[in-house]
Amino acid sequence: MNKTLEQELVLELSQFRNPNANRIKELVSEKLDWAEVLGHLIYNRTAGIAYHVLRQSEAPFFNREFEFGLFLIHEIQRQRTESHRIHITQLAEAME
Repeated sequence: MNKTLEQELVLELSQFRNPNANRIKELVSEKLDWAEVLGHLIYNRTAGIAYHVLRQSEAPFFNREFEFGLFLIHEIQRQRTESHRIHITQLAEAME
């Protein structure tokens, strides 16, 4: 089965442990359907990871709306994780 460039980018952006920065840079320079890429990332709940991988791979800025959407999702997930950490810590301390 052949993957579209959009699907390949989604898969590359999900590889947070070992991203292929060169391939990511190649893919973001292509003419892509950014709505499709963002849709896959949101549906699979990997948009926050994708933002992290994009910044880690030092890909040049290429689509302001797409990147800002990923940034917002990343920031919301970061805040939610921090909130969970605080509440779990409080519960653990109360159980001691």
